[in-house]
Order: sequence, then C-alpha cells, then structure tokens
Amino acid sequence: MLTPPAAKGKTISDILELIDWRRVLDTFSVPEYANSYEGEGFMGQALSLTSVRGREYYRSAGGKRGVVPVNKIRMEQMTWPEIKQAIASGFTTAVFGVGSTEQHGPHLPTMTDARIGDDVAERVSRKLGHALQARTVDVGISEHHLAFPGTISFKPETLALVLRDYVDSLVRHGFTRVIILPTHGGNFATTRQAIEAARKTHPGVEVTGFTDLLALTGFLNQVSARYGVSAGESGAHAGENETSMMMALEGGLVAADRFEPGYVGPHGEAEVKIIFEKGMPALTSNGVLGDPRTATAERGEDYLERLADFMISAISAKTTG
Repeated sequence: MLTPPAAKGKTISDILELIDWRRVLDTFSVPEYANSYEGEGFMGQALSLTSVRGREYYRSAGGKRGVVPVNKIRMEQMTWPEIKQAIASGFTTAVFGVGSTEQHGPHLPTMTDARIGDDVAERVSRKLGHALQARTVDVGISEHHLAFPGTISFKPETLALVLRDYVDSLVRHGFTRVIILPTHGGNFATTRQAIEAARKTHPGVEVTGFTDLLALTGFLNQVSARYGVSAGESGAHAGENETSMMMALEGGLVAADRFEPGYVGPHGEAEVKIIFEKGMPALTSNGVLGDPRTATAERGEDYLERLADFMISAISAKTTG
C-alpha cells in the first residue's frame, strides 16, 4: 500500500498510480448488479467501472485506476440510474423499516426505534440477497408516549396513507416484492392493515412484513435469557435488550449514567391494552419498560443479528405456509 515517503512531491494522479489496488479490491465489495459505470469520481476524474478477475473497480478516462465503489443496497445513498440498473438486474425486493420518534426513557435518544429499524432492515436486505433497502419511516403512531417531551406522533390514518403511498411508489419503479418491518409497538396493527390493503391494490406484487408485536418482544426476551437476563429486565421499551442494541449502534448517544429500571412486571396483551388506552405513564413514570442496567454493546450486536434472522424466518414461513 501507499507509504508516506512515496507520496512526497507527487500529484493526485501519481499517488493513485502508487496504490496497490489489488489489495484494496480484497477489502471492498461491489454491487452484484454493477456491470458498467460512467461518471465522475475522485477529484472530478471521469471514471468507468471495469472488471478484473470478476472484481470491479473504477478506471479513469486516462487509463489510471480510481476509487473502488462499496456494495450499496441503501437506496437513499444511490442515484436513480443505479437503482434502475439494480432493479433491471434482479434486485426486485424492497425492504424498509417503520420506526418512531419518541421518548425512550432518560437514557436513550428519541431516534431509537427508527435507528434499530433501519439497521435491521439493512441486515434483512443483505441476508435475503437481490434486495434493496428503502428509506426507513422514522415517525410512527406514538400517542401513548406524548406525555414525554420530544415524542412526535402520527394518527393511525396518517401512517396508513404514508405506507400506502410508499408501497405504491416502490411498485411503480418495478419492485415485485415489498417487505415492511415495524420496530415500534404502536405501528404493528396499522402496518398489518396497510399490507392487507396493498395486496388488494397490487395483486401481482408480494407485499408482506412482520406484524406480530408480542412475538417480537417474546423473541427478544428469549434471546436476553441466554445471557441470564429476566424477561422483566429485558423489557419491551428501553430495557436491557433495546438498550444493548442502541449501545451497539449509537453508543455515544446512550446515557449510561442515567440507567434506571422502569416497569419490570409482565408484558402481555393486558399490559399492551393499558399502554395504548391510558398511555405509558399508566405503567411507568420514567418511560422505561424493563431494566437497562446490565446492557452491553456486545449483546446488542448479537440481538440485532438474531432479530434479523428471526424476521426473515417468520416472513418466509408466512410466505410458504
């Protein structure tokens, strides 16, 4: 690779020639759909995507090697020609999360559900293969959290319309499979209804998702149990499992000095009903369902990976069942 002494007195073009691009190619991967590319690259150079031994890299118009593209599946980071080419090459599944912007106790940021949903949707997309990740919907139905400042909430009919228009847009572009992954409890019922409506509107498209709230919390509690964490501590909102996932994703935004337990009792249909009808303060004064004090980033990474696998398994069973 390039060493500092070799760079002295060199122009950008000279430096690019000194880089061992073979080693760089072993570090980065490129999209499966990338056959060719013409555009502007590093420092405004005109670049084209070419292939060497099945691996692609950019070559400048002057014949000099350029910058290696990363394996992009997040549509928000792609240009429309890249998305069009991906769809034409078989990337006809679109996956997106539906999170929220709401309180998550005194220690987690209001982006928590959206951030976790975004990560899980990306993992699911990569594991499925030939799938692109659409941008996460980061506001959901959070009326039961409005007692806590910072919460922003849609009405159920608003989210239903957002999801309708979202799916309509994806189908128009040529996606033949759309997977919706809610990661906030208040979104599950409306997401399920939106999926059913989309299936009627687009009979030739497979519209599906994971919409079982109690199955989600139950699964996460089971995974936490592998580490000796009780279901009450694991919780259903800002407890050990959700806090661990955010420590893995956004450790700098987790206020560990404010960890404190909230409601640590049962969390079943009766408790969900109380929360949705009376609001979170009916069960917890600090906005926490669980106990975050034993959370770790290492566990969080395990939880995220297992959660993505669990959702894929559940969706596959629903599709084949």
